[in-house]
Amino acid sequence: MAKFQVGEIVALVSGGPRMTVTQVGLTHNRVECTWFTPDAEIKTAYISESALVENN
Repeated sequence: MAKFQVGEIVALVSGGPRMTVTQVGLTHNRVECTWFTPDAEIKTAYISESALVENN
């Protein structure tokens, strides 16, 4: 079972922007996360669940 659910707000354990989980259940326990840059660009990354923490 996935550690996070779609729609949850997360951040990297090491810090960084708040991100929204947009897809779960990917290979190697990764989740897809999406966030906006300060310039309003949308970014997406596939990140290991172990590198993320909840950030409500």
